[in-house]
Amino acid sequence: MNRLIKFFIPVLLSVAAYCSKPHLNIEKALVEKVIADFTEERIAYYLHGGAPKPNSEILEKTLARHSLKLVEFKPALRRFYPEIYTRLLGT
Repeated sequence: MNRLIKFFIPVLLSVAAYCSKPHLNIEKALVEKVIADFTEERIAYYLHGGAPKPNSEILEKTLARHSLKLVEFKPALRRFYPEIYTRLLGT
């Protein structure tokens, strides 16, 4: 019984911590703006002779200008544009 309690207490605390985190409400207009900025950034990078770079790195740089992180932006991108999400970041 004691082992069971020692197992479930950290699990319950983790769930409570996750549920209490404030979630960002990212609107569709912001997602469209970030996609447009990402496209411009990517084109400029390759036109200046940049070596191949993962899309996630370019997207993180673009998101930093909007004070966002990739972890925060992924759910909104997946919700509004699942096909673009798949092309940019995979499955």
